[in-house]
Amino acid sequence: MSSKEFIGRNLKIVRSERGLTQREVAESTHISISQLSAYENGKQMPGLITLANLAITLGTSIDRLYFGNASEAFLNETTDLGMTVVNCFLKLRELGVVNRIGYSTGSGGGTATLLTCSYELYRMFSALDEYEHRKDYYPDGDAYLSQIYRATANEINGRHELAN
Repeated sequence: MSSKEFIGRNLKIVRSERGLTQREVAESTHISISQLSAYENGKQMPGLITLANLAITLGTSIDRLYFGNASEAFLNETTDLGMTVVNCFLKLRELGVVNRIGYSTGSGGGTATLLTCSYELYRMFSALDEYEHRKDYYPDGDAYLSQIYRATANEINGRHELAN
């Protein structure tokens, strides 16, 4: 299934879950019903701003529209190796399986410390730790985090391309 088909399916599911018609969503987001239909049927891919407006209208996140439910979100959609690696480590971090790099939680803590990993992941985790301690200093935290994730993925992809 392509990205646009996947997003379209998720748009339709969330809209139905909210009990909204295509007309209501289209009017609220200032797009035509035919355009919304094209998105929902996987014929066209909404741009980021449109996707953000749809998420707001539907009372959900862009991630929910892009990835589907939480069990699908971190791996199944992307074919980008770097983002797959980044998403895996973010999910492991979220679940508490991996903690801050270079610091041990002690025995029996149930988490792993990444003492040996790629330089890219080490930098990403360090940046995430810094962000968590200084969230108030970032005017757009989501944009900052997206930049960290994409930069890390690009570096991983670049290293992978050089290796092949």
